[in-house]
Amino acid sequence: MKFTTNRETLLKAITIAQDIITNKSPISILSNVLLQTADNKVVVKCTNSTVKVITSFGAEIEEEGELTVFCDKFLTVISSLPMGDVEIFNNGNEIVVQPLGKKIKFKIKTLAADKFPIVEENNYDTAIEVSAKDFKNLIRNTIFAVSTDQNRYIMTGCYLCKNDGCLTMVATDGRRMSICNCEGFDSDIVPAIIPIKMLSFLEKFGTDEGNIKIIITDKTFSVKSGNLEVSTTLIDGQYPMWQKVVPSGLDHTLTVAKKELEDAIKSACIMVQKNGRVQFIIDKNKVEITSPETEMGSSKEEIEAVYEGESVEIALNALYLSDILKVISADNISIDFTFNEEKKVIKALIVRESGENKNNYIHIVMPMSV
Repeated sequence: MKFTTNRETLLKAITIAQDIITNKSPISILSNVLLQTADNKVVVKCTNSTVKVITSFGAEIEEEGELTVFCDKFLTVISSLPMGDVEIFNNGNEIVVQPLGKKIKFKIKTLAADKFPIVEENNYDTAIEVSAKDFKNLIRNTIFAVSTDQNRYIMTGCYLCKNDGCLTMVATDGRRMSICNCEGFDSDIVPAIIPIKMLSFLEKFGTDEGNIKIIITDKTFSVKSGNLEVSTTLIDGQYPMWQKVVPSGLDHTLTVAKKELEDAIKSACIMVQKNGRVQFIIDKNKVEITSPETEMGSSKEEIEAVYEGESVEIALNALYLSDILKVISADNISIDFTFNEEKKVIKALIVRESGENKNNYIHIVMPMSV
C-alpha cells in the first residue's frame, strides 16, 4: 500500500474512526482501524463490535493494498504533522507516515487485514430517505433524556417509530420524557430502540445537508450520511408505552423568558443539593425560584412571568430543566401543569416553546414532592 493525501482530509477520517473505537477492547484488533485503497480513494473501516463505521477520502494511490493500524497512535501522529500533503506506505509489518517536503518520518506497527472483522457496506437502494437536518433535530431534542441506569437497559437508547404521520423519536429515564416529531413522513418503518452511542456519533459527524438513507431490520439500524456509513445492533426489548405518559387536561400555563429562566436555574444550581430539587413559587405575573435551605445556605430569585391563575408551588429537578433549556431555541418557553383543590400538582408537566402553534417537540417532567 502506498498513497498520498491531504493531512486535514486524513485527520478527519481517522478522528471519526477513533470516536467509535475503544482502546480497552479485550480483542486487540478492535483498537485498530482498517485502511483499504481502491479507485483513487482510501476506505476506512472500524468497529467496536456493536457499532460499525465506513468512511473514505480521496487520495493519489501508487500501490493498492490493505492493512490495520492502532488507531489512537495513528491519530496522534497525524495530529502532530504540519499542514499539507502526507505520504503513507507500508514496509513489512510497519506503516510509514511522512509529510512531503519535511525531514520527519514516523513508523507504526501494523496487523494483517485478514485478522480484522468483516465490515460490509449495505445496499441502500431501497432505504428510507429522511432530511439530514430533521433527523439531527430528532436526536438533539431527545438524546439527553435517555436513562444511564443499566438496570433500565431498554431506556438507554432512543425509540424511533412512525406516529400520526410523523417520524417520531422518544427518550425517557422514567422521571422525564422528551418527544420530537418530523412531520410529513410517508414511509413505513420498523420501530427501533437505537443505542445512544450511535445517535451521539450521528449528531457529531453526520451531514447537515440533503437527505440521509436509513435501513432498519429486526436487529440492526444502518444510516448512510454523505460518504459515511454507520450500522449498529439495536437494543432488544419492548419500549414503554410512551403515549400513555403524555399528560392531558393541563389547564394552567406559566410563560417566561427562556434566558431569564436559564440564568435563574443556573444560580439555583450553585446551592442545590444532589437531588437537584428547586422550588417554583408561582404567582400572578411572577415566579420565584428557590433552592431548599441547607447547612450551606440557599438561593432565591424572582423573574417576570405571564400567569393568571392561583398561586401554586411546584418542585422540579433543576438539572432536568437545564437540559431542556439547552435545546429550546425560542425566546420564551411555557410550562403547562394542573393542580387539585389542595394546590398540589397532580400530573407531569409539559415544557415547550411558548405559543399556540403545535410544537414538533415536547418535554415532559415529573414534579418532585414539595
